[in-house]
Amino acid sequence: MKRIVSVLMSIMVVLSCVVFIMPPDIVSAANNADDIVSIARGELGSTNYSKYYGGNKGAWCADFVSWCAQQAGVDSIAKSSSCYNMYIGMKNNGCQEVSSPQKGDIVFFYCTKCSSTAGKWCHVGIMEDSKYSIEGNRWSNGVSKVERGNSYSHNGDLGYKHRDGIVRKYLRPKYSFPNPVTTTPSIWKNSDSYTVGNSATLTWNSVDNATGYWFSVWYKGEQIVTTQVSGSSEYTLNNLGEGEYTAYITAYNDSSSKQGYVTFRVNYLDIGTNFRLFIRMCGIENRLKAA
Repeated sequence: MKRIVSVLMSIMVVLSCVVFIMPPDIVSAANNADDIVSIARGELGSTNYSKYYGGNKGAWCADFVSWCAQQAGVDSIAKSSSCYNMYIGMKNNGCQEVSSPQKGDIVFFYCTKCSSTAGKWCHVGIMEDSKYSIEGNRWSNGVSKVERGNSYSHNGDLGYKHRDGIVRKYLRPKYSFPNPVTTTPSIWKNSDSYTVGNSATLTWNSVDNATGYWFSVWYKGEQIVTTQVSGSSEYTLNNLGEGEYTAYITAYNDSSSKQGYVTFRVNYLDIGTNFRLFIRMCGIENRLKAA
C-alpha cells in the first residue's frame, strides 16, 4: 500500500512540473485577420518598444507589425524593420494590393514629397477595420507608443512635420482561414412608389470581411440583372415596367456569404387622379363649378 501511495505521489509531482514549465506566451497559428487585430489591440498604449525587436529605440512601427504577425502565425507578412522591405516582401509572398481596406489589412504610409526610400516608405500599421489602424511608434505627448489612428504626420527628409503628400497603400495578407461574413448587407430603394417608365436607384452598404459583392434583380420570375459591384455603391434601373421587383446584394468571401434584399412594386399611372390634379392646377375645376 505504501508503495502505491509513493508511486502516485511521484506522478503528481511530475505532472505539476509539466504544468509549471509550459511557456506563458503561446503563439497562435490560426493565421486570420481576427487574431492579428486582437493581438494588436492587446498592445494599445504599450511603450515597451524593446518587446517587439529588442533593439535600441528607433523607428519600430515595422517591428511592431512583424511581431503581431509572428504571434498570429501570419507567414505572408514579411518580417522586417523596414517598411519598404516589408512591402516588397509581402508582394513577393503573393499579398494583394487593395483600394478598399478591411480588418487585418496592412497599411503603408507613403510620402510622395520625400526623396529617400526610408523617407518615402515612412510608416506602417494594421487595419483594425475599414477606417482605423493600430500602429507602433506613434508619438503622443512626447512618448512613442502603440496607438490607434486614421492619419499620419511625417517628420522625414523634408525636415518638418507634415501630413500633405502622404498616401496610403494597402496590402491584404494571405490568411489561411478567412473570417466569415457575419453581417447582412442592407439595401435601400430611393422611393416608396414607382410608376411605369420611372427609374429606381438601389443603394447598399459595405460589411466587414467581405471581399466582393454581387448585385442582382428579379422581375416576373426572371433575373434581369446580375453583376459584380463594389461595397457602398448603387445601381439604377431605368424604364421600369409594371409589376414587382426584388433586388439582392450579396456580400461574400472564400468562406461564406450574406444576402440582403428589398422589394418594390411599379404601377401604371393613375390617369384619373393625375387628371383631377391637372385641372385643379389650371383652375378649370372652379370654372366648371361656376358654369
